[in-house]
Amino acid sequence: MDIKKTTTFFFILFFSYFLAATNYIQVGNTQIRSEIEENKAKISGTDLPDKVYTFLAPETDLTFGNLFLEKYYKYYIYVELVTPHNCTLTITLWDPDNKQYDIFENNLFIDPEDAGMGSYFETPFGTALTGDYTIRFSVSTVENLNLYIRIEKGPKSLYDKIPMEEQENIVLYHVTRFSNGMNQPHNITLKTDYMYKFY
Repeated sequence: MDIKKTTTFFFILFFSYFLAATNYIQVGNTQIRSEIEENKAKISGTDLPDKVYTFLAPETDLTFGNLFLEKYYKYYIYVELVTPHNCTLTITLWDPDNKQYDIFENNLFIDPEDAGMGSYFETPFGTALTGDYTIRFSVSTVENLNLYIRIEKGPKSLYDKIPMEEQENIVLYHVTRFSNGMNQPHNITLKTDYMYKFY
């Protein structure tokens, strides 16, 4: 009787282990499959990104949608390669009118023997419209890598250049998006015997 109970116990134990192992393998395969499908990840939200993202070889597109940016302000896009690899990074931006801007394209590289010297880039972008922007980070790489991405709101455009005492006397302040060959007329009345600065 004891041998039968012991055999039954070991059979149940072995069978339970087999089920658990099969489930673990299936979960692992699901995670691998979901990582492959994330080569075209889209993230929506109003918070500006500030974290490390993993990009899978050979190409990954990471798109941030519905990023609310305010008119007149500068936004700084910081990127830094944090693993000892190299890649080609392209940053593309769409404004609220769905106009596309290619604002960055460069090779990022970290020498494995000097990992403290990473590629760090800062790309300023001045906004001409208030609204939801879409920014896509496209990475081409041989190996999987980690990239730190931060978008930070800066000062109003030109307000970091115009002295504080002159800011209250601004006659015209306007940020306009330009394309090749575009003219932007502004009709204003200027007083005689006054000096005006153009920024």
